[in-house]
Amino acid sequence: MWDTMVRGRSPDGKVRLPTVGEIRAMRAVAAEVADAALRRDIQAFRPKGPLDASFDRWKEEGLGLDDLSAPGPSWFRSALAGEASLAVVRAALAVRDFQLREGRPPATLEELAPGTIPAVPLDPFDGKALRYSVGPGDGWVVGSRCWTGDSPPLELRYHGSGK
Repeated sequence: MWDTMVRGRSPDGKVRLPTVGEIRAMRAVAAEVADAALRRDIQAFRPKGPLDASFDRWKEEGLGLDDLSAPGPSWFRSALAGEASLAVVRAALAVRDFQLREGRPPATLEELAPGTIPAVPLDPFDGKALRYSVGPGDGWVVGSRCWTGDSPPLELRYHGSGK
């Protein structure tokens, strides 16, 4: 298993094990990712950010990071996208619940807390309230500033009853 995780290929295509220096450098990159994840340093995980550059350098050198099961920047962005999806769905359900009870959508997400939901839902990508806008009519949109590469922002849209 260790061989599968760390093996690389030399320019002639032969399997080789990384040097001690390369292993130290890979450990440093892994520690950098873990530290940024614990601090929830969102900027470090932006596409084409500093952590992508570190990981890309090791992929280019063929050290087997494509096979490495350690969480890297793209893994963390995917995890944040999952959190954002849940937050958006929960907020959309709360908005719709409010709308059905009150006969109108809330003017802001703040109007939902603490009655419909305990607190204003936060976007895991920036720590701010989820995006929310009302209109046209009784329609609304709730979304995240999700950036996982080429994906568009994550949002749920209610087009309204047409009244």
